[in-house]
Amino acid sequence: MGYITYPRTSGSKKDIKRAQAILVLIEQLLLSFNPNDLSLLLTLVARIGWANLPPALRHKLLQLLYYDLFRRINARKVEDAKAHRSTVNIMTKALVDVAFTLSNKTAFDEAELPLHEYLTASGHWAVSLGQKVNPVHYSQDLLIFDNGIHVILTAGMSREKYDTDQQKQIRTAARLYDTDALQALKVAHKQGMLVTLNLLADYIIRGNTDMGYDLEAIPKSLMEYHSVRYEVLKLIKPFNNYNQSAHANNLPQQKNHGGKNISFAFYLTTLIRESALSFWVEDSQTRGTECRFLTIQLISIARIFITQRREPTVLAWLEEIEIVLIDFFTTVRVKRVTNSSPRLYLQKEAEVLAACIKQELLQHSLCSNESIPILQACPIAMSDILTKLPNLESSENEYIEFL
Repeated sequence: MGYITYPRTSGSKKDIKRAQAILVLIEQLLLSFNPNDLSLLLTLVARIGWANLPPALRHKLLQLLYYDLFRRINARKVEDAKAHRSTVNIMTKALVDVAFTLSNKTAFDEAELPLHEYLTASGHWAVSLGQKVNPVHYSQDLLIFDNGIHVILTAGMSREKYDTDQQKQIRTAARLYDTDALQALKVAHKQGMLVTLNLLADYIIRGNTDMGYDLEAIPKSLMEYHSVRYEVLKLIKPFNNYNQSAHANNLPQQKNHGGKNISFAFYLTTLIRESALSFWVEDSQTRGTECRFLTIQLISIARIFITQRREPTVLAWLEEIEIVLIDFFTTVRVKRVTNSSPRLYLQKEAEVLAACIKQELLQHSLCSNESIPILQACPIAMSDILTKLPNLESSENEYIEFL
């Protein structure tokens, strides 16, 4: 069939031999399906060093695997539908693993692209992100490969890369996507072309008493996905997740143990009350406390823009907030409540948390156009910040009333 043609000028000799064996097996499988041949092929696919192959050979091999062979195996007419679905699903997982192996973590993070865009930019396949029609946040995103593979993206404290409870994820998808997307998802599930991938499975670490995430290793680009953001934000203790509709009008006003649950949207303006995520700080404007620091920083950002005679965009405002939050999470400040542990993170950890909050804010309805001026997006709230500038040297009384 003429598939074994490839450059011989670069790449690991061992990996090129494996690639040659894979090409031979593909030829055989395209002519006649043999489960033993497929099992051997998938073993070689898992062991091959894709980065060591000459680019032309790598691309040719991936095209044959993702399109020609995958389509042929999926289209086989069989009597045992359950066994066939299992075979297709095993191959689906193997191909998804290859895609993520090729999306080198370092290069992926440096590219600062969402995962689906980075995968598409490789030139081997086209990957899109399922568009949600329901504005309510659920911890799920959907990648759609152009060969029919669907990947539900989740994140959780489990070392298992693939979740076996797909029915639960499909029920969640029913609340998120339109009829056509949901139908395509169900078809993919029925055919074995659906997998549920835990994006944080490789970043779990075990401490002396519990498990957590290695924040320093998590690419900031993964913050594009709500499931990852939600898991990372739970590391900010105490952290709360409120029902959006039930608390839309009183979230920032709720007080607990002498503190305030500060809505993440608080960092966008001072009057937004629709965020479903918050973390707790003491309700104090005493010098050195967390709440005082956040108050002063928000005012200082506004003053800088005034001094420079600039009208910041929503994105420019959030970029300044991101810098403030890195400082907030890396500096120990006064904690007056009994048994309240100081909040302190390493620089890299703080950068991930701050990027996570910034991405969460960008999902807010007011940020639908991040290039519009902040005064236009939030005219009432921002005018208060820009005009009510307190004495920054005050230790207690002279400060802006946010709530």
